[in-house]
Amino acid sequence: MTRWKLTIRFTSDWHAGSGRTSGADLDSLVALEGGLPYVSGRHLRGLLRHSMRRLEALGAIEPTNDGPMSDRLFGRGAGTTSVDPVETRFETTKGRLRVGAARLPEDWRAFARTPDGAESCALLRRGLHSTSLEAGVVKQRTLRSLEVAVPMTLAAELSGELEPQDLAALALSARTIRRLGGHRTRGLGRCDIALQEET
Repeated sequence: MTRWKLTIRFTSDWHAGSGRTSGADLDSLVALEGGLPYVSGRHLRGLLRHSMRRLEALGAIEPTNDGPMSDRLFGRGAGTTSVDPVETRFETTKGRLRVGAARLPEDWRAFARTPDGAESCALLRRGLHSTSLEAGVVKQRTLRSLEVAVPMTLAAELSGELEPQDLAALALSARTIRRLGGHRTRGLGRCDIALQEET
């Protein structure tokens, strides 16, 4: 099975949330794996699917003989309104594409496992604080603290039985994603994403 790499180069601070807080210090922490920030494969898959569906709606990606390219690569959910789980399950289809998590290179992961590395890798994250203003005055009880990761380059492994038309649609969809993670409308998560075949 051929494998491809999705390279994500962040050009700003970014936040892929873990759903956890640090109590009174930070309201939301970044997701960590082995002490290093990462982006889950599920999050990437959702972004790629959303981007591809937008491009399909604009006519930039043509449908296949089997239907929309997004259904071919990412699968199709149940179109029924039935509450019967068996009936619902058999109306779904599996996609051709598998998306792994986006991580820093292996040398970073090895370094993070060392005693000195764990402390150094904590410097890849910092707190970001914001509040709401009203007529130039800070509104009460609006201070929010968010943990963000500094700009870095991550890579995710993609695999599946993909044909040239699949890869062309996937590469175009990846290029149109300009922001990733939480708080994208507030300036976080600017990135460039590229697809390449692994050697």
